[in-house]
Amino acid sequence: MALGPTIRRLRQERQLQINELAMRLSRPDPSYLGKIERGEVPNLSSELMAQIAMALDVSIDYLYMEAGVLPADHDPGELDSTERDLIRAIRGIGSPSVRQRVLEQLTWIAEVARDADLARQPRLKLAAEEHEEYQSKQQSDE
Repeated sequence: MALGPTIRRLRQERQLQINELAMRLSRPDPSYLGKIERGEVPNLSSELMAQIAMALDVSIDYLYMEAGVLPADHDPGELDSTERDLIRAIRGIGSPSVRQRVLEQLTWIAEVARDADLARQPRLKLAAEEHEEYQSKQQSDE
């Protein structure tokens, strides 16, 4: 199943109208979402994928697996309570522009963490070490 029809199926399973999902995505015009669901938008940004997954209460991995992009034996798992709490907190941000910025930052963090995990943690370790060195330097400068 392609990504667009998967998004439509998940939206309908959650009994959301297309305009309700569009509002959750801070997109007042549902026509773009309709194009996505019909498969007329071939490449979605990682930020938009994160927003759609969050709005549908699924992980991005789950969305990709359901669409057949990831192998069927990939086990993304369901959202745990911490992930659901994070989604609720982000949804609670009143300003759409602030919410968008938070999503962009979280997507970037997730991509860095995923890349570091794929590389067996060296980047993440290096970033942590650099942060510790920076903090030590600031404390010694004071």
